[in-house]
Amino acid sequence: MDDRVAQMIADHVAGTLSENDGRELVRLAAQDSEIRAAVHRQELTHRLLRARPATSTTVSSIVAALPREPTSRRVLARLPRRSRSAPRLALTWISTAAAALVLIALGWWSLNRSHQAPSWIVVELTGEAQLLVNGKLRPLRVQDDVVTGQSLHLTAAGSVRLRGADGSTLDLVDAARLTVIQASAFERRLVLEQGRVQALIASLHTGERFVLQTPHVEVTVIGTRFTVAVADQATSVAVDEGIVAVQPAQGPVEQL
Repeated sequence: MDDRVAQMIADHVAGTLSENDGRELVRLAAQDSEIRAAVHRQELTHRLLRARPATSTTVSSIVAALPREPTSRRVLARLPRRSRSAPRLALTWISTAAAALVLIALGWWSLNRSHQAPSWIVVELTGEAQLLVNGKLRPLRVQDDVVTGQSLHLTAAGSVRLRGADGSTLDLVDAARLTVIQASAFERRLVLEQGRVQALIASLHTGERFVLQTPHVEVTVIGTRFTVAVADQATSVAVDEGIVAVQPAQGPVEQL
């Protein structure tokens, strides 16, 4: 992460980031997990230091305990200086720093947990379908979790409905073969190798992305209902509601 991005994060936390830089930071955070983590860490640090009065010694104790990164020190440098004459006991300083570390650790745990949460759950199954896990196929069952790195293989007569934690649904038919490539709090990415999927995607928040790839195009969702079908030589995309951005393997992006 370069100095410009670090400065943008510091300005964002301090409330001085311009509108153009704000849009740029959102775009960068959506593409880079390190930047997302840095933004999360600095926002948490800022809230902790604002929530409780502290002497300069308390702030120094927290700085010493935090990861030594340029953005951490820039954020702290922007906070208003507080009186050094306020009486504090050493125990209070240690307790404050310890509480900050505990909350930061909980924040990291929560963030990582959201990245590891199941991407999709099987809520309906008709006919036969299989789940590819660690290179081995097994029969698919209702209530199965489908997580990163796993693939669904449907027969010609099979159909499957998947539901995401946000209420989004995917309906697979026509011998669909679907792989979960990424499933995090910020981006969900799937690959449809063959068959057809009808997707109803819940509204996305700033910085979130939903991407469906095929051998021919990449479809980026802007909160919508759409259908993607893969044939031997082409992919068809039909939009029922909202907008999707379609990026062919060769050629400009099109919005439908």
